[in-house]
Amino acid sequence: MRSDRPSRYAVPLAFNLAVDGTEGSDAETLQQITTTLGDVLRRLPPAETRYTDSFQVLAELIRYEGTSYPADDVRLKAATQKLESADKRRAESDLEGRKWKLKSLRGKVVLLSFWATWCPPCQREIPDLNAIYSRFQSQGLIVLSISDEDSPTQKRFLLQHKMTYPMLIDTGDETRQRFLVQGIPKHFVFDRTGALVAQSIARPNLEGFRKMLARAGL
Repeated sequence: MRSDRPSRYAVPLAFNLAVDGTEGSDAETLQQITTTLGDVLRRLPPAETRYTDSFQVLAELIRYEGTSYPADDVRLKAATQKLESADKRRAESDLEGRKWKLKSLRGKVVLLSFWATWCPPCQREIPDLNAIYSRFQSQGLIVLSISDEDSPTQKRFLLQHKMTYPMLIDTGDETRQRFLVQGIPKHFVFDRTGALVAQSIARPNLEGFRKMLARAGL
């Protein structure tokens, strides 16, 4: 008798496709990725609890990439509820020792970028973020880069790299932990009402940043 359970490699392969295949993808491709991951996860036995991260990525695709998939699996519902709770905490966060408050930025579109000077992918994103900031600043966009590195380290970096948007210091790594950032670069977009409307799954290119901002009305 043929089992409907996915092969041992099906979930990891679908998970890697979702994480690595979203950068620069159009809406049709993103939906195909979502459907592929969802169909694999749906075939897991209800008692299977090893793939929490995969359900989390599926929930992120649906919530932040505008894709769809039936939410009839309790594990997907749990992942979605976790995202909703996390988004609420993020929207109420203070940044850099209460010098920046997301609540005080209502009426603006805010792009938060978690990064570090030692991170090559972060460095490659700087021209794209500069371009995005230059293009949309007059329409109310605020870009804030957040790193846990000290001020002298960031200043030395700025001597060789042009960054036109503000740099914040995450003292004690508190903001990164509050936002549940596990790897960098990582980006979040809040709309003018203060709602989190997009976050990066893979590292976005210039078009990817524009799609994220489009979800905030830019």
